[in-house]
Amino acid sequence: MTDAPVKDSVLYSPPTKTERWHRAKKITGLALSVLGGIFVVWLVWPGLTSTPSLSPDYLAMVAGLFIAFVALGFLAVVIWNERLTRIEHGRITLPFPIKKQRGTRTRYVHLEEIAEVELTVNSNVRRGAELTLLDGTRLFLPQTAFGDGGQKILEKLAHYVKGRSSGNSSRVSSRAHAD
Repeated sequence: MTDAPVKDSVLYSPPTKTERWHRAKKITGLALSVLGGIFVVWLVWPGLTSTPSLSPDYLAMVAGLFIAFVALGFLAVVIWNERLTRIEHGRITLPFPIKKQRGTRTRYVHLEEIAEVELTVNSNVRRGAELTLLDGTRLFLPQTAFGDGGQKILEKLAHYVKGRSSGNSSRVSSRAHAD
């Protein structure tokens, strides 16, 4: 089978130092979210333990407390869900879940699901690869998601997809948005 050597060359795991740094940032972010929640409660504790009233000050404090906890909860969910990008065992692990065309969410894309890889620069002037999946889902993988060797990894991915689907409509191309 001719695909096996090409597929085996499309591998990426973040270096151990990067994994440790990511884990430390994640733990620090979650700890700061918890400490922020404790601080907000400490700040409004005198108002919460006083006699409840319908005064504008009391209602504003309760509304502010609610908004603060919603924001801290959202931040905690984002921090918790972030992952490092990997290409292992024939699938790409994405930093955040994506929504596919059929409405399901996933954080993994199997290499066989990729119909097209286009090396490009997006409208934010970030180099990377725009992937089109077989179901029509499109996503952008920035080169920086793969560390220093990101361009080489994306090129290997593009050549794997091109080699796997030679004769189909898939292509490897390079372009820049004129945005």
